[in-house]
Amino acid sequence: GVCRLPFASGYCSSGQCSVHRVMAIVSKMRIAVLAAMVAAGMSQEAEVTPVSKVLDLLTSLKADVEAEGKSEAAAYDKFSCWCRDATKSKSDSIISGRDNIQELSAEIQEKTAQKEESEAELKDRQAKAEQMAAELKDTEARFEKARAEYDAEAADLSKAIRGLENAIQAMEGSKPTSLLAIRS
Repeated sequence: GVCRLPFASGYCSSGQCSVHRVMAIVSKMRIAVLAAMVAAGMSQEAEVTPVSKVLDLLTSLKADVEAEGKSEAAAYDKFSCWCRDATKSKSDSIISGRDNIQELSAEIQEKTAQKEESEAELKDRQAKAEQMAAELKDTEARFEKARAEYDAEAADLSKAIRGLENAIQAMEGSKPTSLLAIRS
């Protein structure tokens, strides 16, 4: 099968990782030691010899290497799980960000168009206000002139009316009280 133990060179797919190499060496040495012991006519339960000590050390080394391999595999599995989760999270954030960029770009274009339209409308209204202000000024000047003419004519007419009223009073004061008094 494929080794799932992570090492500097990546995954071991052909039994070439350091754990597998050490285990292969230990197995070969164990076989060689056992073969030597059998050839010498000794059994495994015999007295502790230097060869059996080496064999025990190699077995212990094999167990240590396997334990480290399992520990490394667990750490790798945990890290790879974190990497998958982080990658998915980042990918989702990127997609969301791109969608958000597109939405905001469309909104910016819409607001820019509205702003340009509002600016054009404002310029039109300002031009119309200036035109109306000029027309108002002309109208006020015309009415002021008409009022001055009216005031002058009203003053002349008032003066004429007062003159007529004074003339009527003078005539009434100078006429005889009765027509009989005038004949006598």
